[in-house]
Amino acid sequence: MKRKFDGSRWLSRWVLCLLLFGFVRPGLAADIRVLCPNALREPVLELARSFARSTGHRVEFVFASAGAIHKRIAHGERADVAIGSAQGIEALVKLGPGTAGTQAVIARSTLAIAIPSGAPAIDASDRDEVVRALRAARTIGVPDARLGAPGAAHVAELLEGLQLAAELQSRLRGLSDGRDAGKRLAAGDMALALAPMSDLVGIVGVSVIGPITAAATRATVYAAMVPKTASQPELGRSFIEHLRGVEAAKSLRRAGYLQAE
Repeated sequence: MKRKFDGSRWLSRWVLCLLLFGFVRPGLAADIRVLCPNALREPVLELARSFARSTGHRVEFVFASAGAIHKRIAHGERADVAIGSAQGIEALVKLGPGTAGTQAVIARSTLAIAIPSGAPAIDASDRDEVVRALRAARTIGVPDARLGAPGAAHVAELLEGLQLAAELQSRLRGLSDGRDAGKRLAAGDMALALAPMSDLVGIVGVSVIGPITAAATRATVYAAMVPKTASQPELGRSFIEHLRGVEAAKSLRRAGYLQAE
């Protein structure tokens, strides 16, 4: 005797197989695409993992220099979030590629002093202490402006503000970046390093004293916004809010950044 074909039972079994083998996922999470400066890679990757755990939405990153990100967004590249310099992000919003009202400052990179581990600590908020420490150092590793090193202009500004630029000129050792200055300090090649705090944290053999507030200096400020090319603009907004939360402040600080005030 022939059995009657039960289409509904066959279909239900087929869907069950698809679910079991991963071809269909109920409540499929939408991914978001984020363009982010290389400098912020460590903290934003950490925050993306916590965002994924709490929302179920995976974050895909494209890392590049801040300048390259500004150009790519200006030329219409698709992204749900773009992170760059605060000035660059504001310019993109004014020129049109950025969505007005979505921009927000997320992090600041400020200067710090690195000293050998075990050396007496310095109060980075005390102008006199900072001046004494710099004057006492026989060699000071700094990012080199001639090499386009990030933070070089801020170091020069700090030394001018402390009225030490001329006095310390012969003792400054320009290096490719602040991280190199910290590593040279750890190796014993420098007595002290002065660079963005984010370049100095995590280097074995040095203690990082910062941020320096003994004299007014500019900070490198990073901001985020939702481009008009976003396919998931609401998720983009949610991720930006995540970058400004309590957990973000801790992640940024561990990486040597301060959260936006």
